[in-house]
Amino acid sequence: MPLEVLIDSEKFINVIEKNHITSAYIPPALLDDVGKKLEVSPNNVKLNRMLVGVEPIKQRTLQRFRNFSKEIKIINAYGPTETTVCSTFFDFYTEFKTKRNTPIGKAINNYEIYILDKNLQPVPIGVSGELHIAGAGLARGYLNRPNLTKEKFIPNPFDDDPDSRLYKTGDLAKWLPDGNIEYLGRIDHQVKIRGFRIELGEIEAALLSRSAVKETVLVAIESKSGDKQLAAYIITKKRTDKNSEKNISELRSFLKEKLPDYMIPAFFVFIDAFPLTPNGKIDRKALPAPDLSLMREHKFVTPKTETEKIIAEIWKKILNVEKIGIQDNFFEMGGHSLLITQVISQAREALQINLAIYNLFDYPTIAMLARYIETVDRQPDLRQTQNIQPVSRQQNLPLSSFQEQLWFLARLYPNIPFYNECAIIKITDSVLNIAALEQSLNEIIKRHEALRTTFTIVNGQPAQNIMPPPTLNLRVFDLRKLPNQQREPEAIRLATKEVKRCFDLAGDILFRAFLARIDESQYSLYITMHHVITDGISFSIFLKELSVLYKAFSAGKPSPLQDMPIQYADFACWQQEQLSADIIETQLFYWKKILGGNLPKLQLPYDHPRPKIPTFRGAKRYLALSEKLTENLKTLAKQEGVTLFMTLLAAFKTLLYRYSGQNDIIVGTVASVRSRPEFEPLIGYLLNTLARRRLTLIMTFPLKKWRKLLLQSGVLGKRPFRK
Repeated sequence: MPLEVLIDSEKFINVIEKNHITSAYIPPALLDDVGKKLEVSPNNVKLNRMLVGVEPIKQRTLQRFRNFSKEIKIINAYGPTETTVCSTFFDFYTEFKTKRNTPIGKAINNYEIYILDKNLQPVPIGVSGELHIAGAGLARGYLNRPNLTKEKFIPNPFDDDPDSRLYKTGDLAKWLPDGNIEYLGRIDHQVKIRGFRIELGEIEAALLSRSAVKETVLVAIESKSGDKQLAAYIITKKRTDKNSEKNISELRSFLKEKLPDYMIPAFFVFIDAFPLTPNGKIDRKALPAPDLSLMREHKFVTPKTETEKIIAEIWKKILNVEKIGIQDNFFEMGGHSLLITQVISQAREALQINLAIYNLFDYPTIAMLARYIETVDRQPDLRQTQNIQPVSRQQNLPLSSFQEQLWFLARLYPNIPFYNECAIIKITDSVLNIAALEQSLNEIIKRHEALRTTFTIVNGQPAQNIMPPPTLNLRVFDLRKLPNQQREPEAIRLATKEVKRCFDLAGDILFRAFLARIDESQYSLYITMHHVITDGISFSIFLKELSVLYKAFSAGKPSPLQDMPIQYADFACWQQEQLSADIIETQLFYWKKILGGNLPKLQLPYDHPRPKIPTFRGAKRYLALSEKLTENLKTLAKQEGVTLFMTLLAAFKTLLYRYSGQNDIIVGTVASVRSRPEFEPLIGYLLNTLARRRLTLIMTFPLKKWRKLLLQSGVLGKRPFRK
């Protein structure tokens, strides 16, 4: 049929009726509309068999065809082109269970179906996984596309025949108890938003239960910063149910009664018809971009005062959004505790005011924060507003107080690599320019003195020794000669060996790297650094610069990065000057009050006595909280005006109380000290240890009081822990 028929239900029905068609495949985009029309007005349509498939289909949609004709035979077929059209069939011969997607049935003759996890292990009944197909009808691959063929047609681990292959469909499915398969959708239609894995079909089903909604499609929109947000595209039953803040607000409220907050779309886009591909599928890539101004729940109010405009510009830059109103909430727009420090540092520079962390909690909107700023004395401490100046390298350069902690521990336990930090960067590139990658790494080492700093003792005191830029020769391990299943384990073995190799802080460059080639287009870059020269934010800076430099050097262009205004050694010298200031004495008074006297020692029940000398033998244990529990925790945090970190730390302390019976417990955490704009591009160790203590644990779980204590320790946490 021509495309104009495949996208118009009226024309489609007319063709079937006029040509006396009895057997037809109905595209998924037309299915619901054709079913409704035939259910109400069957006319002279003689359809007695229909084939459906391609996308998840609600059984209530197919029930309409059964209402149209009790004798109609409905077959749901599944099979990608790569498996020669059809691999499974399901015949609807029983009553429909309207609350689930249509099953796609079982494998037809000469096909095998596997539903596997990411490690190619079979999943249990009821658990979703990627659908894989093997059998006689499998294609040999893609013409003139060897890399894609290798990615999608993989060796079959369930067959002794070395030539047997599995086709990775990219489709999500699960086994039903009766042996049939339920198709859930594409893996790329399963998205991860704010840490939650979301099935878009579940949100679509909730929207379709709204009487005004005729059709809907959910997609994930990715921002420039890499964050993803949900967008709902909706066709309404009446043309009057269109874009308006009222209609969007009503839809958002309706969904909040059915779904957790993390599944509520950020955008609602009303549309007359969905764009379709030539085979009748919805063309998600052709959907129009959403209007960012319709993201918020409240009416958008433009910043008007000079203070509001300055704050809005700061938030737009930090939150990576294009439009912010004065009623927008910093935390609801994606802000968190790590970003607060950037707001504070940029506000200090732009508005000449010293904000505290708790100010953002007390005044989370632009309107509230601007009113607060305009009522306080905007004369900041000159020591905090003066720019940090580069210092001469022809002198003894002290360590920062934060570095001193790690240097001391490294000297105390020189043969234990507990402060070696390792990161893995996965690279997919069939024509990776290894020379440009090596050049990029050397440029980053040249740019950041911290990465070429060693630590010596001068006159009994530790000092930084900044080396001339060395030449890093990137080691490459080609693992393609090994069998497929041995390559990744061998790369991990090499990386484990590397991360366990101790650094000599006095003689080694504290940065190592090697590249493992897994196959023709898959590489793993392993980076190892000592913690004394890096932290988590530093690695984010490293990744961004590596990406920019590799792109430039691969094209034969020079580095586009600007010179560094200051280096980590300049920060360390500035910090040591600050430590002699009277402001530190104020902080010391606070910490003496919190930590003075006899400190509690946590007495947990042990299997064995605590050793007198620490062995540092241990392990990590990961606990995955359910989506429902995580959402409840986030809701609690929002209600109490605290961050998720504060909530979890309070819960952890409560757990320790339950184990130990102690109500005075100290827990150590780390906090970023990047409180000035000059610190933001620095690679280096900019973390301080904070002792979080609650003197009396009240079993009513008073999070607001806990927030006050945590914010106080954060504000007064500039004094290094060891001091």
